[in-house]
Amino acid sequence: MTVIEAVSLGAGLLSIVGGFVSRHLILKAEKHHKIKLLADNKLNVISDLVSKALDNETISDEEFSLVLSELNKFFDKKEKIRLEVKSSEGSLINRIKTRAKALKIALIFLV
Repeated sequence: MTVIEAVSLGAGLLSIVGGFVSRHLILKAEKHHKIKLLADNKLNVISDLVSKALDNETISDEEFSLVLSELNKFFDKKEKIRLEVKSSEGSLINRIKTRAKALKIALIFLV
């Protein structure tokens, strides 16, 4: 194998790896963006509920239950977002492994 072939092969491998890393980071950024939007939304809802509850200077059991309910909804939706991204990452990892095997086979035939 000549130097040019080795450099070309190395550049190709780096390009492939860079593409996979980029996709992985994009998935993580999207996950964090979704969770931030969800947190902002739930914070506004909970703040409104607390403000209404404090208007009469006491918080009833019903009002407290509403706040807890919104908090639980936040945690449930947050976990759902995490699981969706995790399943996407899992399929991405499987594609990486499949391509790596194919690349190894191609390299064996080149050598």
